[in-house]
Amino acid sequence: MSGSDANPFRTPSDPRDRLLMLAERLIHSIVTAPVRLPQAATEEALWTLAVTVSGWWLKSRSVEIDGLMQRYPSIDFLWGLYNGIRALPGFAATASNALDFADLPEAGKRFVEVMNEVGPDKLRTALGSDFFKSLQSKVLADFPQFPRALLRPSTPSVGTQSAAVSGSPVRAADGVPIASGRVVAERPPEAQAKRAESPAAPAWTAAQQTVDLLRTLYPEPTVRRILKA
Repeated sequence: MSGSDANPFRTPSDPRDRLLMLAERLIHSIVTAPVRLPQAATEEALWTLAVTVSGWWLKSRSVEIDGLMQRYPSIDFLWGLYNGIRALPGFAATASNALDFADLPEAGKRFVEVMNEVGPDKLRTALGSDFFKSLQSKVLADFPQFPRALLRPSTPSVGTQSAAVSGSPVRAADGVPIASGRVVAERPPEAQAKRAESPAAPAWTAAQQTVDLLRTLYPEPTVRRILKA
């Protein structure tokens, strides 16, 4: 399926497709949310944001998806930033549990909460940073066919019902997820213990562009805590 006619409620063909399905739901929820995005939020930047948030949400639910995202040497640093956004789990989970386009406006409301917490200035700084642009080039190389139809404010007229991206079972009769005890706004599991860094791994604590980005997003005491983690 090409990026232009993507149906984010299809049955996923493999873990990579599951990652893309959630990214497609997220990007549509972002562009239809009642918020003003900064100029730095280009189609390419939003697609990169959606793919990485999708990977962040699904990584603890799929070893294969975690493996896909670990190809990016900067990803653990980005996970740390995402872990600090209190409203982000609710946004990702609402989009993940959606059964059709009628459910996605609720995810858009959750993105408004994300924007209220992060603020347009921090989002502009993050998306325009050298760090994010470097990551964006790698994500676009791996996932070049982003869904342009889903970037439009109107709801695409595609098929609707399928299993939730979260992997929750679905009744064959009506597509309603079977309750699993997980509330929509739950926070993902705590970050796993930091893996030992291989000799070839980049030293992110020493990367000046990373430190500069942190200092634009957080006060100095918080930056020191992140760099020591």
